[in-house]
Amino acid sequence: MVYIEFEEFRMKYCESQRKYEQILTEKEVLFAKTQPKSIQFDKERVSGGSPDNAFDTYLIQKEQKKIDVRLAEAKSIMEERENLLRLKEEELRHSNEIIDKVYCCRVLDKMKMARITRILNYSESHIYRM
Repeated sequence: MVYIEFEEFRMKYCESQRKYEQILTEKEVLFAKTQPKSIQFDKERVSGGSPDNAFDTYLIQKEQKKIDVRLAEAKSIMEERENLLRLKEEELRHSNEIIDKVYCCRVLDKMKMARITRILNYSESHIYRM
């Protein structure tokens, strides 16, 4: 039953996508801090201190958190998982087991049950049981 392995690969690929998205969001939040903001008139103005350079702060935090390195690693992991998933899908589509064929038709190709019954020559109730 190759479809079980395919589902495991698919879940791992989705997890790697979520991790990549988290790192990308972290980078986006840091970058948003560099964008110009409106002046707040409701606070008292205090002079003194050193002016903050937002872009320098962004670069420092990006280096401290190693966002670019983590992003590159997450991207490479995600691409490898995608390649593995593609290979497993190919193996699944070439499988001779009837359950794998039903899975391909129903889940991957999103066929209606009537069409699957005509293709596989099984009754609709038998396909549902599988």
